[in-house]
Amino acid sequence: MDRIEQSQAAVTEINLGEAMGDHFRDGAAMIRQPFCVYGVDERLVAFNKAFADLHRCPDGSCLLHPGMAFQDIMKWRRQVGFFAASPHEEDRSAHEYKLVKGDVIYQLADGRWMFVDNTPLPDGRLACIWSDITAVKKAERQLWELTRSLHRSQDHLYCAQRVAHVGSIERDLRTGAVTWTPEMYEIFDRDPAVPPPTHDEAPKLFHPEDRGRYRAVMAAAEQGVAAPPAEFRVVRPNGSIRWVHHVSDVVPDDDGRPWLRVGTYRDVTEIHEYQERQSALQAELLARERLSAMGSLTAKVAGELRDPLSTIKNSLLPARTDLDSPSPSLMRALDRIERSADRCNRIISDLLEYSHRAPLHCRPHGLDDWVRELVASLAGETSIVPKLDLHAPAVAAIDPSRMRRALGNVLDNAVQAFSEAGDLGRPPRIVFRSRLKGGSAEIDVIDNGPGIAAETLERAFEPLFSTRRFGTGLGLAASRQIVEQHGGTIELTSRLGKGTRARISLPLVEPVAVTQNPGC
Repeated sequence: MDRIEQSQAAVTEINLGEAMGDHFRDGAAMIRQPFCVYGVDERLVAFNKAFADLHRCPDGSCLLHPGMAFQDIMKWRRQVGFFAASPHEEDRSAHEYKLVKGDVIYQLADGRWMFVDNTPLPDGRLACIWSDITAVKKAERQLWELTRSLHRSQDHLYCAQRVAHVGSIERDLRTGAVTWTPEMYEIFDRDPAVPPPTHDEAPKLFHPEDRGRYRAVMAAAEQGVAAPPAEFRVVRPNGSIRWVHHVSDVVPDDDGRPWLRVGTYRDVTEIHEYQERQSALQAELLARERLSAMGSLTAKVAGELRDPLSTIKNSLLPARTDLDSPSPSLMRALDRIERSADRCNRIISDLLEYSHRAPLHCRPHGLDDWVRELVASLAGETSIVPKLDLHAPAVAAIDPSRMRRALGNVLDNAVQAFSEAGDLGRPPRIVFRSRLKGGSAEIDVIDNGPGIAAETLERAFEPLFSTRRFGTGLGLAASRQIVEQHGGTIELTSRLGKGTRARISLPLVEPVAVTQNPGC
C-alpha cells in the first residue's frame, strides 16, 4: 500500500463533494491540523478526521456531515460549550456566528487556543485550517508577565533610588553606550532629555581636583578591575557642589572580557555637611575648653608674676640714680632688664585679654576716615609708614580701640617679617587698601615682604603658635577674635618671596540704624 492509500485508510472520516478530485482529497488527508471547506452558501463541503475529532459529542459520535449549515454547527457549539466563556460579553464577536475571511483566534473550553486561517478559494468556497497555538499563547503570557514584573521591579528600583538618593549607570565597555536611571539626572542636575555624557565628557561632571581619581576608576573598569568605593565632588551646572559615594563593578562576557560597567552614585552631601558641622562644633568646644583653661592659668600666673615684675621695675629707677658714674655695660644691662620686664607684662596682658573676651563698645565710623586716623597714629610706632589706597566711603560699627589692636597686630607682623628677613633687594612696602563689596567693606594690609610658608600659613591664627623666638603667638589669634566679634572675617594669603595680604571684611551699617542701636 503506497503513502496516499495509507493516509486514506487512516483518515476514515474525510468527506469530499463529487466536484472535488482525488488530488484534493489526498491533499486534505495529509493535513494533520483540523481542516474543513465551506461552500459559497456557508454549508460544510468537506472536513478531515482532525476536524471531526474536534467536534465529537460526549458519546464519541460526530454530527458533522457534508451540507451541514455553518449556523447549525455554531448552534451545536453553543449548546455543548465548545468555546471558553468570555469574561466580557462584547468579546463574543460575530466570528462565532458567521464565517469571515482572514484569521480568527478562538479559545476552546478545554483551555486550548486555536488559530483559524480562513482562506477564500477561487470558486468562492472557504478553506479553514485550525492550528493549535496554545504553546505560543502560553509563551506570550509568560513574556507579558515577565515584562510586567520587570517594569514593576524597575519602578520599585527607581522609587527606592529616589528615596535613598542613589542613581545607577550602565556603560557598555565595547560600544560606549550609556544608560542612566532617573535619579542620576537628579543628582547631577542634568536634563533627562539630554543623552548621558560620553566617556570623554563624564570627567567634566566632577570637581577638577577629583577628575584624576575618576579617570583612574574608569581606566580600571576598562581593564576589568572593580574599583574600591570612593567619594567625588560633583559640580552642577549652577556651580553648586554635591558629594557622591561611588561603587562600581565590571561584568565580563562569555569569554571573560570586560563587557559592562555598573556603577552607583549615592548623594552623601548631607552626611558631609553634618560631619563638617560636627567638626566645627568639636573644634569650637575644644577651643573654648583651651581658652577656659588658659584663662584660669593666666589669671593665676598673672597674679603671681605681676608683683615681682613691678618690684623689678620699681627697683631699676634708684639703681640708675644712686650709682655713681655707672659703666656703659651696666646701663645696657639695666636697659635689658627693663625691656624684659615690659615684655613679660605685655605677655601677661595679651593672655588676659585673649582669654577673657571683653565686650565691644561700637560706634558708627566712616571707614576710610577711621583708617587714615589709625595709620597716622601708628606712624611713630613703626619703622615702615604704610601707604594708603582707600576707596570704601561707607559707615561701619567699630570699637576703635579693639579694632586698632586687630590692625596693629597685623601691621606688627608685617614689620617684623621685614626685620627678620634682612635685605630682600627691594624697598619694604606696606599698603592699607579698602574696597566695598556688596554689604561689606574689605580692608587689606598688603606687604612685599618674604611671604609665609604654606605649613605656617595654615596655623597662623592658632593661639600660642609662633615661629619667632620671642612672642606669645597671640597676635593674629587676637586679631581674628576681635574681627569676628565685629561680625567680620579675616584671612591670610601669601606667596614665598613675594609678600602677604591680610584681608579683613566688615559688615556695613546705615548711620541711622547705628544711632538707634549703637552696639555691634
